[in-house]
Amino acid sequence: MTLRVRDVKLVRFVTVALAALHVLPARHHLGDLASSFSMGDAWKGIGAAVAVVFLLLDGRTQARVVAALTRRDLLATATIALAIAHLVPAFDHVPKLFAAASFADGWRAIGSTIAVAWFASPRQLQFAAMRRLNVLRVARA
Repeated sequence: MTLRVRDVKLVRFVTVALAALHVLPARHHLGDLASSFSMGDAWKGIGAAVAVVFLLLDGRTQARVVAALTRRDLLATATIALAIAHLVPAFDHVPKLFAAASFADGWRAIGSTIAVAWFASPRQLQFAAMRRLNVLRVARA
């Protein structure tokens, strides 16, 4: 399998963009957590911060993490947990978007809904999409 530089740059762009998008809720909820403890802000802020760290890892390390989860039969559990975690902002921002459309609620509603659909989709569909985008080639590189 040949890895093209364009493929690596595209995948890296997407992961960095996703990390940047997760910085916003991490900063917001960890800031709220610092001023007043709340379990809601704790799990949202820590989860978003973990997402930032994971998404900024290089492709090989990300692949090793996914492989370790797969070996321990935890990948399905992790994806279900991620789908449920992204339902929270979806349930919050989708109704707000339809009640009074705004850019802030729009990107949160659309992003969280896409995340739920991605994490809730069958693994075969995820792998097919990643193969189509050459992500699996990057992970093996």
